[in-house]
Amino acid sequence: MAEISENASTKLPDHASVEAVLSRLPAGAGETVLAAALTQAFPGFAFSAANLDDQYWRDTRSVLAADGTRIAEYRPWMEADLAKDNGDIPTVWRRLQDT
Repeated sequence: MAEISENASTKLPDHASVEAVLSRLPAGAGETVLAAALTQAFPGFAFSAANLDDQYWRDTRSVLAADGTRIAEYRPWMEADLAKDNGDIPTVWRRLQDT
């Protein structure tokens, strides 16, 4: 996940500024090019892209294994994993980030 600079503006870029960046992109530019252009245009903000065709984005209520098989319903699974670490979200993240 991208980090936001501590010197970042607290105000998001305005519509006209974003539109100006978009107008300079070549037709058909992908989300990675868009994210890079926005990051360059607005220092202090780090934009990234998520591939919506990725299998992990298809079902928002399920937890999927790397091979695409369904592991569990998201909410009960997450509640159980949080309970394992006494509700400590950073600990859960570190434990699960490479799984």
